[in-house]
Amino acid sequence: MTLPVRRLAAPNPGPMTLTGTNTWVLPAPGGDVVIDPGPDIPAHLRALQAQTSPAAVLITHGHSDHVAALAALPPDVPVHAADPRIARGTEPISDDRRLRVAGIAVHAIPTPGHTADSVSF
Repeated sequence: MTLPVRRLAAPNPGPMTLTGTNTWVLPAPGGDVVIDPGPDIPAHLRALQAQTSPAAVLITHGHSDHVAALAALPPDVPVHAADPRIARGTEPISDDRRLRVAGIAVHAIPTPGHTADSVSF
């Protein structure tokens, strides 16, 4: 059975975020994989904590509207990111690699452009 990917849109609409920064939650056998936990906005943090059981986090890039909510997640949850200041419990992503995260296969591809630390999953 495949579980649906969930989208949590942060309540920060604007020219750069459109309807709000997206946080993606991928259900996995080992727990949820959260892509870009989002900004430090109380309503978004409450939704993130209520609707996820994170086993791992993937970061597309280090802008604060994508990573500030990391502080609300358990500190033992591994964080996969290109920026070594953000990666936690993992090696920073510096090259094209395949990861096994919470029981699912993820292909991490560095895609600098928007930022030097951009990664596509």
